[in-house]
Amino acid sequence: MRQRLNPEDKAERRRARTVANFERKHGAGSWERLLRLYEDGESFQELANNFGVSHQAIREMLIRTGIHTAESTLRRRLIRQQARQLDEATLRRRMEEILRRAAYEDRYWSRRGQLSLEIVRKELGLSAGRWYAFIRKYPPPTGRVEVVLRYGMGQDPKTYLGEQYQNGRSIVEIAAGLQGVGVSPTTLHRYMRHLGIPLRSISEARLIRRQRRSLLPPSKM
Repeated sequence: MRQRLNPEDKAERRRARTVANFERKHGAGSWERLLRLYEDGESFQELANNFGVSHQAIREMLIRTGIHTAESTLRRRLIRQQARQLDEATLRRRMEEILRRAAYEDRYWSRRGQLSLEIVRKELGLSAGRWYAFIRKYPPPTGRVEVVLRYGMGQDPKTYLGEQYQNGRSIVEIAAGLQGVGVSPTTLHRYMRHLGIPLRSISEARLIRRQRRSLLPPSKM
């Protein structure tokens, strides 16, 4: 005669089966990661986005394993309330600190020269929902030229580039002078056009080059 399991044993078996199925689908350690994100206060939709499943499936799994309870709901609500109390001024200050580092650290940039917003979000410690709400209100610069000038060198991009260009420096020379950052002249040219800085014609550029060559001392034979 088969021995009947008590409710506690049934619940434990159900939990073990759920965890095993989840880790088989999402990889070893994924269940612990799910619990960690859950305890950090992420919503069911944010958890679902992380693991590529529906938010209903996440909720049912956590209820079935005894994780999602009335007590945990209150605890997570408190965590989210505390997170929202981090005022926008503090977030903006921390964002500026990250952008100052990003000006000269390649790990913040994609191969196409775009700022990795996901790295910035993780360093700020924001949930995906709160992060997108924040950048809708305070969109960060994503191009490296602007980040280098505004946060690395402390210069207003349009004023600095306009003065450098009006003083006779070429786009190649300005790009080379951005404190060792690998910005191509093509990228800089595109950014200056975006800022509305009047660019020289080919004849004007040739004239400036001739004038500069005429000021050079004659070479010794």
